[in-house]
Amino acid sequence: FGRSVAVELEVLYGPELLETIVHHTVRFKEAAGAGTPVVRFDPGSRGALDLHILAREVVEQEVDLSVPALDHWVALLHGPEVVGDRVKFAANFPRAKSVQVTGTFCDWSVKGLPLLRRPDGIWECHVTLPAGSHEYRFIVDGAWISDPHNEEKVSNQFGGSNSLVTIS
Repeated sequence: FGRSVAVELEVLYGPELLETIVHHTVRFKEAAGAGTPVVRFDPGSRGALDLHILAREVVEQEVDLSVPALDHWVALLHGPEVVGDRVKFAANFPRAKSVQVTGTFCDWSVKGLPLLRRPDGIWECHVTLPAGSHEYRFIVDGAWISDPHNEEKVSNQFGGSNSLVTIS
């Protein structure tokens, strides 16, 4: 059965398959029962040796990484975007169900100002703010977090930090 599966995998994936075969041994079950990786449980076992060979094969692989255009993400990597007296708050929270922004500009309201999810999955809102520095945080599904895309931060009274945006 194992050989027929190997042949089928070879037909389906061909050159994408690695050469190393990790053989099934009872030491895997024993190591799992002991709550220990097989390479620590029995370093000289067939399974442990197979895993070492597999690790070496993976490390020696030539990696052909292609990086898609990052233009879309560049706007997110510097924090809020200030244009005149308007601020665009945008962030990538792909698994979030709701995102708000709150801060000194809305008396740290627990409701915050809602961000809307764009078709590309980025959460965004635009806020008009008076000149000065404004502290803020995102509320992501109820959790208060500082802006992961803004390096400008100030310490807060809770031992964490608030993000900072300045309107000139």
